[in-house]
Amino acid sequence: MKAIICAVAFIVAVVPAFAGVDVSVDTILRPYSHTVWFGWFSPMARARCRGADSVVMSAWFTMFNKHDSLMYRDSLTTILLAPGEDTTLEFASYYFGRDSGLWTARCSVDAAGDTCPANNVVTKRFVVGSSP
Repeated sequence: MKAIICAVAFIVAVVPAFAGVDVSVDTILRPYSHTVWFGWFSPMARARCRGADSVVMSAWFTMFNKHDSLMYRDSLTTILLAPGEDTTLEFASYYFGRDSGLWTARCSVDAAGDTCPANNVVTKRFVVGSSP
C-alpha cells in the first residue's frame, strides 16, 4: 500500500503600509442617495493616508445637476494626515433649490508625490427631489 504525504506550509507576513506617499478618498458620505430639495447640507467624504509617510493633502468636491452643469465646487487645503489615519472632509454648505433629478457628486484628493493616483477620486450619483 502506498501512502500519500501532503505537506502544507503557511507563510504569514506582516505587510507594512505602502512605502512612500499615498492618499485616497474612500467614500462620499453626503449627499445621501436621496436628498430633499429646498434644503441646506454640507458635502462630506472620508479620506485616508495609505502610505508609510505623513502627508499634507488637498481635497476638492464638485456636484453636477441632471444636465451635467457644474452647480457646486469647493476645496480644502493643508490637511495633515499621519500614516494609516483617516479623516472626514466637510465642505462648505450648499442649498438645493428646485433643480430636481439625478445629480453627480465627485470628491478627489491629492498630495505631492502620491504614487497611487488611482484611488484619489470617488463619484456618486444621487437624486434630488421631494421626500421619498
